Amino acid sequence: MFPTLLRVGEFRLATYGVIVAAGYLLGIAWLTRQRGRMGLSEADFWSLVYWLFGGALIGGKLLYLAVEWRAILAGTFHPLSDLRYGFVFYGGVLGSMAAGTVWCRRRGTSFAKFA
Repeated sequence: MFPTLLRVGEFRLATYGVIVAAGYLLGIAWLTRQRGRMGLSEADFWSLVYWLFGGALIGGKLLYLAVEWRAILAGTFHPLSDLRYGFVFYGGVLGSMAAGTVWCRRRGTSFAKFA
């Protein structure tokens, strides 16, 4: 894979970021078609999407910090200096599952129904 999809001056568009964004957009498009079958109002649907997206961001960053803890303690790595980088995919999956579980419990519905 080419690490940089597009470069214009100092601006760099990462291929991985484009692929991840496309995955999110395709997932939202698919869920939009499933919304009626899931029995969600539009407000609840977007609430769920935001919870899952937020959980993915937080989980991905937390697992990245857990993986790079030695470099952080040594002072050779500064993960918060640029928030665009430093996410672990599996952390995002676990974070969105945790956020989905919280969202379902707050609404008194089954996580298995939405998973």
